[in-house]
Amino acid sequence: MKSPPTNPPPTNPPVRDSWYFAYGSNLHVQQITARTKLPFTAGEHCQRAYLPNYQFAFNMRSEDGEYFANLTWPGVGVPGVIYRCDAGAFEKLDVCETGYERREVVVTTEAQEEVTAWVYLALPENARSRGRPNPAYLQVILTGAREQGLPAEHIRQIEALAWS
Repeated sequence: MKSPPTNPPPTNPPVRDSWYFAYGSNLHVQQITARTKLPFTAGEHCQRAYLPNYQFAFNMRSEDGEYFANLTWPGVGVPGVIYRCDAGAFEKLDVCETGYERREVVVTTEAQEEVTAWVYLALPENARSRGRPNPAYLQVILTGAREQGLPAEHIRQIEALAWS
């Protein structure tokens, strides 16, 4: 008689059926991984993308008075990253993204493919005139933008917005 295995057999990974467009602190792979508990590998689950007609801003004001990244419309477009997520990951992100609502948008990948993705935009009552973000929060965004290889001009614009 064989003894039962000591470790359970591996389970299939959850189906990743939707894209999420990140433009702020979730550009940082360490943060998005910690929040969603999913690994993201370039190409299959993570790739650079561009959201047309929006503009990056620091105008989402939280209840405690801090300012966070947001996208406003209309604009010249925003580079970012799309992550392939499952429903559980979106549930976790919904909890983290307090003050935002999730909306569906169409982004363009580097391969010029149009892809439907979800993005978090500030609830209308939280969108204010622009403000200055916390320096530690800004650093997470800048680190993520560099890590993801976003255009240097976009990174300079984020820095300029943060200190203007």
